[in-house]
Amino acid sequence: MTRAALHRAALEIAHDEGVAAATVERVAERAGVSPRTFFNYFATKDDALSGVDPDLPAALAQALRERPQDEPLRDSLRAVLVERMATATREPQMWRMRAVVARESPSISVAVLGAGAQTARALADAAYAREGVDPADDIAPAVAVFTALGAVRAAIWTYGQRGFEGEIEPLVRECFEISGL
Repeated sequence: MTRAALHRAALEIAHDEGVAAATVERVAERAGVSPRTFFNYFATKDDALSGVDPDLPAALAQALRERPQDEPLRDSLRAVLVERMATATREPQMWRMRAVVARESPSISVAVLGAGAQTARALADAAYAREGVDPADDIAPAVAVFTALGAVRAAIWTYGQRGFEGEIEPLVRECFEISGL
């Protein structure tokens, strides 16, 4: 709950007053915590603005490893990522603020892209371990992982084009269908 409150506070300040105004002290104050508590959840102001969860890559990889072994990899990836997106915030205003702040601050976009790369690595490692194949010998798990993540990115982009209205989960499912996953 505190992580979400800090993220919301950072976005609100940056959205209303500009990224420079979203100092650690102001964000912590708006969220009702001390600056020291801020650093229990985020290493930097940019991390708070991006809202990137450092535990997400490991959590997704673990969820993939826990799927039934006899389930095809593409079905497992789809299940894990659709479930994750179904739990993504349903507050259109948060999505809108994130989009505005990311457009105005390249460092936020870089943080999000970096988190995406970490997620891709974690999922690829889990996919290869699950399939019991070597990345040097079999490209199929990598193609499945990167296609799945591309479907999620397409869903998020489309969600933005639609004004972040409604639920994102149906868009994620549609993107998976179109991608063949």
